[in-house]
Amino acid sequence: MQPPRTPPERFNFARHLLAANAQRGGKAAYVDDAGTLTYAQLTQRVRSTAGALRQHGLRREERVLLCMLDTVDFPVAFLGALYAGIVPVPVNTLLTASDYAFMLAHSRARAVIVSEALLPVLQRALAAGPHEVDTIWVSAPTTRLPAGTLDFTPCTAHAPLPEPADTGADEMAFWLYSSGSTGRPKGTVHTHANLFWTAELYGQPVLGVREDDVVFSAAKLFFAYGLGNALTFPLSVGATIVLMSERPTPAAVCRRLREQRPTIFCGVPTLFASMLVTPELPERSEVALRHCASAGEALPRVVGERIAARFGCDVLDGIGSTEMLHIFLSNRPGEVRYGTTGMPVPGYDVVLRAADGYYTYAGRGDDMLRVSGQYVSPFEVETALMRHAAVLEAAVVGRADADGLTRTLAFVVTKAGVAGDDALAQELKAFAKDQLAPHKYPREIRFIAELPKTATGKIQRFRLRDGSFG
Repeated sequence: MQPPRTPPERFNFARHLLAANAQRGGKAAYVDDAGTLTYAQLTQRVRSTAGALRQHGLRREERVLLCMLDTVDFPVAFLGALYAGIVPVPVNTLLTASDYAFMLAHSRARAVIVSEALLPVLQRALAAGPHEVDTIWVSAPTTRLPAGTLDFTPCTAHAPLPEPADTGADEMAFWLYSSGSTGRPKGTVHTHANLFWTAELYGQPVLGVREDDVVFSAAKLFFAYGLGNALTFPLSVGATIVLMSERPTPAAVCRRLREQRPTIFCGVPTLFASMLVTPELPERSEVALRHCASAGEALPRVVGERIAARFGCDVLDGIGSTEMLHIFLSNRPGEVRYGTTGMPVPGYDVVLRAADGYYTYAGRGDDMLRVSGQYVSPFEVETALMRHAAVLEAAVVGRADADGLTRTLAFVVTKAGVAGDDALAQELKAFAKDQLAPHKYPREIRFIAELPKTATGKIQRFRLRDGSFG
């Protein structure tokens, strides 16, 4: 493997992408629900948006909140801000007004770009104050805009910014908020070089994105994982990206696998598990997949093996974090070991020992249980339960009993048509006992309709522990 390139000291990532694709003007960069955006159109709209943002008084390093669905306006707004040296802050599109109010105040955003469907909740957040927002643009409005808001569309046809901001590789480029799997989201700052390095170290050598690929990510652009999948990596090599604005239900995802025929699909374990039991799941002959990627939670071995068998391609399970921007441990094409999180991505050092180079995710440190004086990984118990034919999903937590001792409690979602009753609970306990050490099997099983999750698909175990859910 050749050594990775290094970005120059003066480096603007948006400029870097536009220059890299200068010879691909007529090729489709994005396909969304409304149509196709070529690379030439992307370049024009990015530069125009940068000019519009500057014209409205936004200055270098000031923040603009992006509360946007996955349409072509998202990459245009994100890259337009980077091009102008302004700092975009993409946020989860499924949050409450109080969440947005916190992020507006915390980021001190001067402006907001919001999808029309999300404008009402954002307005409630702005009314809750305090904030420093003085400009609100609405993406692709279909009705008359309320007073105090502007149509974002003219920004994409504004006089272009003549030159990109002369930013440094280590200069602040954008913010992302963590998913909130342990409580209130935390703001994370990333540089222009961070985007370059995730493409250079993971997107191309591990995920293997090529110019001839069509990439579809069910994980949304506001999510660090989705931002890499559907912007950083494919644009770095001139591939085509499929965007989906609606929620990634199994039916919606499967429809796009058939109709758009992506060659790379990026999902999360809960989605893959749900796809396996949906009647809309395509046959192998109906898809064009080279491989899939999974992150957000550890991929259960049984789920990875079934998806691989169905589609005839590897599922590359990996782990990353908002703070690290993308995946730093991953399985690789042709070297997948289902049930493991793979090997370190080149360029990342892991300060743990793994005799054969493969690591296995056992859960967050604050999720680990101490039962009968011994540690128990919730993920290990969940994986055992999910091998049962009746189980769709499972989440395991610890709760103290009357004597103050930790008991293993499993929350189980059954497959459609399966009744969650006492008989099944006893059957699942016995099933788990056959696979686990005696102290690990769940002492109690509760059946629920769905697990509490973040918008990125991570299970919110803290809500199960504290009794606020289920």
